Amino acid sequence: MSSPVKLSNRQIHALHGALKALDGVRIGKDEQKLFEFDDDTAWAIAMNQVAIEPLIEAFKRVNKQRLKEKDIVDGQTITDANRAKVGEYMDSLDALMEQTIEVDLTQLRRSVLLKKKVLPSIIAALYPIILDDQKSKE
Repeated sequence: MSSPVKLSNRQIHALHGALKALDGVRIGKDEQKLFEFDDDTAWAIAMNQVAIEPLIEAFKRVNKQRLKEKDIVDGQTITDANRAKVGEYMDSLDALMEQTIEVDLTQLRRSVLLKKKVLPSIIAALYPIILDDQKSKE
């Protein structure tokens, strides 16, 4: 069951990457660690991805528009002539990253993530949606 969670765009981007990483992560040149979850957890992960993807796309559209407004292109060299515009854009990007959005997400159980040996950096990014079902066991 999903419930509303208030997240910044920065948290949404981190959560987006972490949810994708739950498919598996590269741990060596030719080695990948796959996470295999029970059906309910796999469904929750998928539904969270479905809920977050439109937010990521909307962010990209807004960011692209802001770049266009400031006449900035990807990979552009910062010069004295454009330094002020780039600074204004960076300030607006930081403000955009801190804007919060409420999104319905399904919590993931801490015990399941730990049992599957999900990497700590992924767990950290998932923190806003983790249900700590092991509090009483510690």
